[in-house]
Amino acid sequence: MAAGWIDLPQAWRLQDVQAVLNVVIATLSAVAIFACARWCWQSSLSETDQRSIPLKDLLTISTLGEALDVVLLLRWRSLSVRHLKLLAQCIVVVFFSVVALVSGPIARFSSRRSHEIKPLEISGSVAWRFHDCIISTPVTWNATFTSLDRARFPHDQLLDYVPDSTVDWRYRAEEWNSSWSFNCLPTYETAVSLEDVSNCTGVMPDEIPGLQKIISTDKFNTSNEEMGWWHGDYHEDEVLKDVLMLVAAMKNTEVDETGVQVREMALELAAVHMHHMTGKPDDEKDNACDFGKGPIQSASYTKIECTISRVSGRVDNEYAAFPDGMVRSCLAQAAVQNYQARFISESVNGRRPGIVAPEDLVRFTQVWMATKDTQNLMGVPRSISVRVDIVQLSAVFLAFALSVFVLIGLGLAGYAYRHTRHKGVLENMPQSKLDWMIETIQVGRRTSEDGGRHTFASSLVNNAMKTGGNGMTKKRRRLFDNAMYHVDHREVCGQRDPEARSGGGGGGGGGGGMMEEDERRQETVVKGKGVPGQQPMPTTNVPPTKTAEPPDTSVPVDLETLTTVHRRNEVNGQGAISRSAPRLAP
Repeated sequence: MAAGWIDLPQAWRLQDVQAVLNVVIATLSAVAIFACARWCWQSSLSETDQRSIPLKDLLTISTLGEALDVVLLLRWRSLSVRHLKLLAQCIVVVFFSVVALVSGPIARFSSRRSHEIKPLEISGSVAWRFHDCIISTPVTWNATFTSLDRARFPHDQLLDYVPDSTVDWRYRAEEWNSSWSFNCLPTYETAVSLEDVSNCTGVMPDEIPGLQKIISTDKFNTSNEEMGWWHGDYHEDEVLKDVLMLVAAMKNTEVDETGVQVREMALELAAVHMHHMTGKPDDEKDNACDFGKGPIQSASYTKIECTISRVSGRVDNEYAAFPDGMVRSCLAQAAVQNYQARFISESVNGRRPGIVAPEDLVRFTQVWMATKDTQNLMGVPRSISVRVDIVQLSAVFLAFALSVFVLIGLGLAGYAYRHTRHKGVLENMPQSKLDWMIETIQVGRRTSEDGGRHTFASSLVNNAMKTGGNGMTKKRRRLFDNAMYHVDHREVCGQRDPEARSGGGGGGGGGGGMMEEDERRQETVVKGKGVPGQQPMPTTNVPPTKTAEPPDTSVPVDLETLTTVHRRNEVNGQGAISRSAPRLAP
């Protein structure tokens, strides 16, 4: 596991993880805003017997628009300690709203595709000491070549077992016990002077004597097939523009006491590039020469000189590599078949064909030996290291998400606990916009039934029309800062008319009970029964006289604020607003 990243189960796909992260981020953002708003609203009632609550403490912010409205109303005052709770709500709303908007990029950069190396049992083919040659299988060679390179298989050993080339396996020395070591010395591209002398004995070093400078015939005897060669070319008319020739030579250098088991061998493999040489004339098709007589314009070669040794302690197992039984010309022919297509393509396009590098000669020899010895495809499962693709999640993102989740859980748990404990008080405090709208409707209804000359709505309109511009904004801000919401615990705690508390007359809630009680009080005053502690006013038959309406001295207030609260009959010095006395001043 990489530092800062957590591995997820192997079966999980990256696109699925990112899709889930999008949902999780958006959900956490929405729930975080909800939990913050509920907790802040509930925390306004610090004590259950508190009668007056600042109106600003009852304000909950849940959208970017509401946060903007508060900032525009309070301006720089929103940064003061007095409005710290509102500022905190605005920050939470803005932050989590932005997080929800960019949930896609967050999911993209908080997860990634990675891999791990772990031992798994995979299929593969075991070698068999039986076959001595394989040719014309470039697809298999290329797949095995790529597999060995990808696995970083070392160049210093031959394979007794070839894993499935479709599996992304990795080499670990402790998982392999090869029977043969394979140590080579490279000779990089070297120029050489060559000429075809047309000595047609069927032995290439006799036809082109300069080849003996590359692989000595004194070291390898051509008469007992210790040396083999093969070539491919691209020609134009009678001229061979480019020729690729591979020369392979191998002989036993050490055997056991019985003279049967080979312990060590010497192998040399050379790739020779000859440019612009004479082709074989049509009248010489029957002779043993491969080319026409004459000098070769330019030539160069690369070569490897290898020692193949049996690993000490390994017995002559039937299921192991079989280098001591190979046909030399087959190795040369297979190498030409593997590289000829690229070589000719470069020659056709007018480029100088690239010579086969010594490292490629070493790897191809390994590949050719492995495919030769496993062409029976005897499948054997084996546990080796495999590169497995996995999905990783950012530890920083996970820690932040868990922290938010825990805070949300604690906030909602505290909210549920207080709501259960102080249900009577909290249920009668308006919270959502719907609660404030219902509160306004009830106030408007009671104001109209009270016989006032100005309804609640008309009072709002008149005040808004009388004041405008900056003056209106300042008065709205002042009213918002100083307004108090009065909680009448006498009513909340259940000291109401039993009929009202039971929801008589179709009023199904606490608000309906309070409204009916106020209506009964109003009826008592109208009928002249009086208010306890006061003398009833005598009635007379004097006709009513028309008097001038007093000037409107109401304080211009915020439209949104006044839709949620109602003024008392008497406005005190703090601008208190009461639920228990809903009637507006005349």
